[in-house]
Amino acid sequence: TPQAHSPGTPKLLTPPPSDGQRGSTKGVIEMQHSTDKSDMSPSSDFRIHRTSSMSSEGTANNSVIIDESAMPTELFTGKITLALPEDKMSLSPLRCFLRQQVCAFSATEEDIAVRTPTTFSVSVGQVGIGCIHCMNQPAKLRLNRAVCFPFSIARIYQSVADIQRFHLSECKMVPKDIRDKFLELQSQSSKGSKGLATRQYWVTSAKKIGLVDTPKGIRFCRDPAVPEQKSVSLDILAQVASNVTTVNRPLVLPEDKPYIAEFLYVVMEQLQPCRFTE
Repeated sequence: TPQAHSPGTPKLLTPPPSDGQRGSTKGVIEMQHSTDKSDMSPSSDFRIHRTSSMSSEGTANNSVIIDESAMPTELFTGKITLALPEDKMSLSPLRCFLRQQVCAFSATEEDIAVRTPTTFSVSVGQVGIGCIHCMNQPAKLRLNRAVCFPFSIARIYQSVADIQRFHLSECKMVPKDIRDKFLELQSQSSKGSKGLATRQYWVTSAKKIGLVDTPKGIRFCRDPAVPEQKSVSLDILAQVASNVTTVNRPLVLPEDKPYIAEFLYVVMEQLQPCRFTE
């Protein structure tokens, strides 16, 4: 069974800082805000060129709104499965199973070199979604749709659906027991999702494993090999209800924003917990 975490060695994607700039940012990528072509070398050109698309690898640029104030100053590389213990509370058995068979990973030059030319450019360090069973294979030997590069975390749901539909049943690296389980769950599953709430869960859970939207596609905002220090419940309402010290205090704080869907955060800002008395 493939390992749930395969961190590898973090790769520095920007030139090493000078002595005066060195700090505690080893193994991270510094965000590049300049759009001037004259000060961008080929290795640091992370621009994404794309047009409207309905594939799992994105939607039109104007449909993805990036909150510049929430942009991380450091970006990491690595690999981690999508599966979380909380999945079974919100997703069907098939969806839970599928999330165990795929991972979020940082693209390498090899991953990019074998891609079919499209209007959607991928850069080193950008996060893709891939089949865990053939990720250790040379990129050129992977079968169709072994990996996808969704432009935003909102498209991860569709990328996994594409891997389910076009790859898993054909992948030669999938063990027989896993394939049999996949076919069994797929035959039992009804078509379609449970609606917007289910799709929103994919966004919220992606944020929990450290994924974030940037103008350069999805990136890791923290090292995926390091367990999250702060335990965060995906059911923020249940978390608040169980914490009596939050009475007469806001339901959400600014530091909660990365873990909560944007619309839910705005709604919860308008609410306050209370305790009924006799």
